[in-house]
Amino acid sequence: MDISKSEQRSLISQKSVKCSKFSKRDEIPLCFLENTPKEALVLEHVKDLERQFRLSYRHDANRPLLLYPKNECGTEKFICTTMRTTQMAFLELYDWQQAAEFIANFLEYEELNPPDQFPECIPAPSNVLAWQYGDCFDFAIALCSILRGAGYDAYCVHGRAPKEITTRDQTRTKCPLEIKENEMPDTTELPEQKDDKEFEIPIKPPLISEFVKSQQEKEDQEREQKRLIEMTIDDDAPEIQTPDIMKDKRLHCWVLVMEGGRGITESFFIEPTTGKSFPLTRSLYENVEFVWNDQNFWIHLYPNLTVDAVDFELYSEKWEHVMLPPIDKKKDKKKNDKDEEGEEGGDDRKMNSEELGTDGYVRIIDHVLDLPPSWCPKLRIDREVFAKKCPMGEKTLFYEKCKVEYYAEYSQYDGLIMCLTYYHDYKRHIVKEIRWIYKGRQDNLVIRRRFPLEYKTVEDYAPGCTYHWKQIVEIDGKSKIVIYYPTRYNDGLIRREEIFEHKTREFFQDRDDYMIYRSWKIVNRKSNTRDLVLGDYVIVHMTQKYDRNPNLPAGGKIEKIVYDIAKKKHIVYYHYEPGSIKRNVVEYPRDVLNSLGKVSDGQETEKIDEVRQQKLQHFNEMEKACFTGIKNQESSLNQDEESYTNQEEGWAKFKKKNDVYGALQEGLITKSIYDKARENIKEVEKEKEEDKIAEITSIDYLTPVLKELGYESKQLNSSEAQDVENKVMSLLKERLLHRANIIKNSLEKEKKMLQEEMNRFSKKGDHATPDDRKRYEDLYQEMSFKIEILEQRVARHEEQALKKYAEMSLKLKNESILGALHTYHKKE
Repeated sequence: MDISKSEQRSLISQKSVKCSKFSKRDEIPLCFLENTPKEALVLEHVKDLERQFRLSYRHDANRPLLLYPKNECGTEKFICTTMRTTQMAFLELYDWQQAAEFIANFLEYEELNPPDQFPECIPAPSNVLAWQYGDCFDFAIALCSILRGAGYDAYCVHGRAPKEITTRDQTRTKCPLEIKENEMPDTTELPEQKDDKEFEIPIKPPLISEFVKSQQEKEDQEREQKRLIEMTIDDDAPEIQTPDIMKDKRLHCWVLVMEGGRGITESFFIEPTTGKSFPLTRSLYENVEFVWNDQNFWIHLYPNLTVDAVDFELYSEKWEHVMLPPIDKKKDKKKNDKDEEGEEGGDDRKMNSEELGTDGYVRIIDHVLDLPPSWCPKLRIDREVFAKKCPMGEKTLFYEKCKVEYYAEYSQYDGLIMCLTYYHDYKRHIVKEIRWIYKGRQDNLVIRRRFPLEYKTVEDYAPGCTYHWKQIVEIDGKSKIVIYYPTRYNDGLIRREEIFEHKTREFFQDRDDYMIYRSWKIVNRKSNTRDLVLGDYVIVHMTQKYDRNPNLPAGGKIEKIVYDIAKKKHIVYYHYEPGSIKRNVVEYPRDVLNSLGKVSDGQETEKIDEVRQQKLQHFNEMEKACFTGIKNQESSLNQDEESYTNQEEGWAKFKKKNDVYGALQEGLITKSIYDKARENIKEVEKEKEEDKIAEITSIDYLTPVLKELGYESKQLNSSEAQDVENKVMSLLKERLLHRANIIKNSLEKEKKMLQEEMNRFSKKGDHATPDDRKRYEDLYQEMSFKIEILEQRVARHEEQALKKYAEMSLKLKNESILGALHTYHKKE
C-alpha cells in the first residue's frame, strides 16, 4: 500500500506497545502469524485489484487504501477478514444505542499519530476488547462486529473528520444527560392556604413617606447591582480555538448502519468514540473514502463529495467493489422451458446432473472467489470486566458546562454509579447542580441533587423505601418538603411541608375520618399551663380540614376547624348545602367548658345551653385529639430521621477507604438476585475445586498424631498402632462434623428468617400493598434459592463424608507404620 508519510510519528503509542508485547508472547495462535491458503489467495487477488485500480483511475493513483494492513504480529491481512461477527453473551449489546455507548465507555481512546496517516497495524477486535484500548479504526471494527452479530446491517466507513471529532473533544457539545424541564424535581411549595378573615377587622398599613420609600428602593437597587457585579464573571465565553494546521487532512473511521436490518427504517452514522448517532444528511464528517464489512470492500469513486451528497447504494457505478457481489444461483426457468427453446433452434444439449437441480431449476456452476472466514478469535468479554463498563471501573467526560463521572456498579461504598456536575459558566467554576445517581442502596435512594447557590437538596427514592419517602426537598435552615408514596396506610400521609420554627402542613388521603389537611404554627416562648407544648416550642394555631362524606348530608359535617389557641377560640366551618351559596360558620370560646347559665322561665333556652355545652366539650376533645395526633406524628417522623441518620453514619465509616465489602457486609448496599446467584454458583464451583485439590494432594495426617501421642520415632506395637488409628479417625470425624454443623446452622438460620418473613407478611393480610407483595416475593425467591443451595450442600457433604471416612480407613490399612496392627488383626 502506498501510504503518504507527511511527518514522522512523534510519540510511541500505547497501542503499539500492546501490540509489541502480544507479538513477543511465547504462545500465539497460528492465525496471527500466517495466512491460510485461501487467505493468501484472496490477499493476492486484493493486491492485484489495487494495482488495476491505480492504473484505471490515474487521478487517484496515489490514493491510500487500507486494504491489507498488518496485524499485531506484522502479518498482512485483508481488512474484511479482520472483522469478527459475534453474537455477544449480554442482552444489552443487542441494542445499537446501548452497544455504541458501551464501546465508547469500555475502550480507552487513542488519537491517530500523526492524524493524517493510517495506524501502523489493525489488531484483532478480540485483543482490542481485552486491552480496552484502541484508535478510531479499532473502535469502529469492534462496534461493527458486535452490531452485525446482533443482526444490524453495519459497515465501517473511512474518511476525513474535523478536529473535535478525531480528538473526541466534547467540551463544545451539549451533554446528552442535560437537565430537561420535564425532569426537574417538583420542588415548588403549595400556595399558602390563608384562613378566612370574615371575623377580623382589617389593620391599616403604617403611613410611610413616598419619598423615603423611593430613596430606600433606589439604595437597595444600587446595593444589589454592586453585589451582582462582584459575583459576575465578565470573561465567561468558550475558549478561542487556534486554527487547525491539519484541517481537511485528519483521518477518521466511524460506523454506518443501513436501513433494513433489525427494523431500522432510516440509515444513520454512529460515532464509535462517543456513542452518538447522526443522520446521513446532518453529520459532522467531511468526506467518505471507502466502506467495508465482513462481506466486501467498496471504494468511493467520488471522494471530493460532501457526506450528505454521497449515495450509499454500494453496488452502483459510484463505487468500486473488491469482491464480486452476491449473485442469484437460480434462474427462473425450468428444464421444460429450455427444451422448448431447443426445439425452436436453440441449444438442445442435455443437462448433466450438476447443472440440473432436484427442484427442476437450472443452476449456474461458477467458481467464484469468496471471502474466507475471519481469522480473528471470537469476541469475548468476561462478565466481571463487562460489569465495570469502563477501564478501571471509573471514567470522566467533559461537555459544555458539564462534567460526567462514571463508576462501575458495586465499586463505591455508597452505591454511586454516576455523578453529573452542571455549571453556569464555560470554565466550569460556578456549580449550578450536582446530581448523584445510585443503585442498590438499602434506603432505595436513586438520585440526590444539590443546588449550591440555592442551598437546596433534592432526594428521589424508588418504591419500597422503608420510610415510604418518594421525594425530599430541603432548603438549608429554611424549609423541608417530604412527598410520600401512597403506602402509609397507618395515617394516609402523602405530603408534609415544614417551615422551620414557624409552620408545618400535612396532606392526607384515603383516611377513615376523611381528614385531608392538618397544619399548626409554633412560637419559641415560655409556656403556660394551658399551652400546647411541642418539644421546645408552643403551638399557637392548629387547623384541620375534612373531605365530604358522600354517604351523609353535607350541611351538618365539618369542612374546616380552626383552633386559635392564641386568641382562645375555635372557628368551625361546615360544608355547603346542595344548591346553597352560604354555609354555617360558628365560633366557640376555647376556655368556656360549661354553659353560660340557665334561664328559669325558658325550657328552650336551657336545652340550647346544654347543646352548646356538649359542643364545647366535643370541640375541646377534638383539639386534644388533634394535638395528640401532631405529637405522635412528630415522634414517628423523628424516629425515622434518627434511624436514617444512623444509616448515614454507617456509610460514613466506610467513606475514607471506600470499603465496598464492608458496606455489603453491613447491608447498606445490596446486590441484585442475579448477581447473588452467580456468586453462589462460583462459590459452589470453588468448593468443588478445593475438594478436588484436597483429594489429589497427599496430606500428612499421621505426623501430627504421632507427635501428640509421643510415638514420633519408635516402632509401634499393636496397641500403640490402634491408638494412632483411633486418633486419626476421631480427628477426621470431628472435622467433618464441624463442617456439617456450619452448613446446617446456615440452613436453619435461612429457614428461620424465611418463616419470620412469612409470618410478618401474613399478619398484613388484605392490607398488604402491591409493593409489599413484590418485596415479599423477591425476598421469598432469594431465600428459597439460598435454602435450596444449602440443602444441596448438606446432602453432598453427607455423601462425601462417608466416602472420605471409608477412604481414610483404607489408607490407614495400607500404612507401613501401622503394620503391627494389621499383623495383630490377621492373627486374630
